[in-house]
Amino acid sequence: MDLPAFSLGTYRVRGDACVVYVKGALAYGCRSIDTATCYKNETEVGMAIRASGIARESLFVTTKISPQEAALGPDGVNTACREALQRLSLTYVDCLMLHWPAVAGAPPSDSSHIKKRSEVWSAMESCRKQGMCRYLGVSNFLPRHLDSLPSKPDIHQFERHLLCRQDAVVEYCTRHGIIVQQYSPLGSGNVQLMQHPGLLDVAASEGTSVSRLALGWCALTGGRVVVRASPLHIAESMDSVMRVVRNEVDESERSALARLDSLRAPKDHHICWFSEQVP
Repeated sequence: MDLPAFSLGTYRVRGDACVVYVKGALAYGCRSIDTATCYKNETEVGMAIRASGIARESLFVTTKISPQEAALGPDGVNTACREALQRLSLTYVDCLMLHWPAVAGAPPSDSSHIKKRSEVWSAMESCRKQGMCRYLGVSNFLPRHLDSLPSKPDIHQFERHLLCRQDAVVEYCTRHGIIVQQYSPLGSGNVQLMQHPGLLDVAASEGTSVSRLALGWCALTGGRVVVRASPLHIAESMDSVMRVVRNEVDESERSALARLDSLRAPKDHHICWFSEQVP
């Protein structure tokens, strides 16, 4: 699959700032942009793509079906996909994702979510057959949610960083040939990660930044990475990932990244959405 190792995340980036943000990343060399209906910035992402002058076939664009759209059923999913394409001013997205394993309108623990997400997934498969997307993905799923789908996704995007490994999910994806895409690799800036004494010690000993190490660890341990990086930080963020992917780190850096495995928390520390309650 041609999903790049580094994708620009656009969560909570809206309006004119989003256009500047995406254009800056594209100008630096980023070729994968991640958005979603509930981010409310697809129009601005599309504007930035058009303004960049980069050929469409050189880009990988992801958007997501929201729980509210999923609640509308198969016909609603088809309409939602078409409306997302209109907002993006694209004829197709590279990946269409189901953002959450539950649909809106029912309690998180309601068993009806099992049947509903299966129906939504089938509708997404229809969208792919119609040429509205190239690949299908999910976000925030656990193994039991993946088992309930009529077919396996191509990509699974979920929270993963040094303090939230989600080993069972990674193992499931590896076993079933699903590409892992890690979001919030910096824990959304959470102090428990970014000021972790062990991470600070390794950064000080290597004369590098905490963010560079945290991103490098994600790249080293496999899977693609989604990073919400401003134009000011896009260079460091993208280079931190791509140097590892291209095997451009020296032995000292690689050893430092490997040492970070010892920072494993006794239990995964979820900073973002977690679907544990969803059947």
